[in-house]
Amino acid sequence: MGIVLAGTSLAVFQWYDIRANMANKLVTITRIIADNTTSAVSFVDTQDANEVLLSLKRNSAIIGAIIYDSSGKILAHYARDKNALSTKSYSILKSFKEYRFIKQTLEVQQNIYLDDVIIGKVLICSDLSELNNALLRLTYLFLTILVVVGLFAYF
Repeated sequence: MGIVLAGTSLAVFQWYDIRANMANKLVTITRIIADNTTSAVSFVDTQDANEVLLSLKRNSAIIGAIIYDSSGKILAHYARDKNALSTKSYSILKSFKEYRFIKQTLEVQQNIYLDDVIIGKVLICSDLSELNNALLRLTYLFLTILVVVGLFAYF
């Protein structure tokens, strides 16, 4: 019973820790994208904004990203899969402050500033594959420990 309680406690702690780490990483990436697209947004340069967003394809967990101008119009869009974020309107950004876990995604938004004035926003969405994979590994480890302890107790 003690092993089950300890394993469950460890799993819960790991779940919260991995979620926090995922959010921190994606917040950092979103801030970098916001900083790197300031000139593109201020000059309404869609080509430059799209090139910056294309750098996100190196991260396989990122589903997509959108850059909005100050009026809420989409300036640039990146999607890992076709139409991944086509339904994300500017109004959803009002429903959360910096990041949120919703369904099977992590969504992070960041303002784009020019001289302390908000000129746009970045929204980046990531899947939770990192979290799911870590929890699966933890489950396998826990089950292995239970089997080994059970064998020791039996013999």
